[in-house]
Amino acid sequence: MPIENLEDQGLEKNPDLELPQFKFLLTLPEYRNDRAVHSKITEAIKKDDMAPWYELICKEAGWKLDLKMLKTLKTKNEEKIKLLDEAIEDAEKNLGRDGGPGMHI
Repeated sequence: MPIENLEDQGLEKNPDLELPQFKFLLTLPEYRNDRAVHSKITEAIKKDDMAPWYELICKEAGWKLDLKMLKTLKTKNEEKIKLLDEAIEDAEKNLGRDGGPGMHI
């Protein structure tokens, strides 16, 4: 049975293994200073506000940590967590802890 390529239908690969692959390339001497690899990783980190992953990459690859960028990423993460916490609180308040009538969790 052939494997469907869902990317052609606009669906993202899950999990997306491209970033771990780029992270692995950083361990190889010929890619350690490759600008294309650095650029791909940095773009993804900024796009998805990946503060913890940025810290990990900096530590493991020996990159200089950009404190301003890290602060921006962490601030965005905190804002998202706050919005999620508010949504959970609202749902619990308005729908009840068990999910409302007919729903059992």
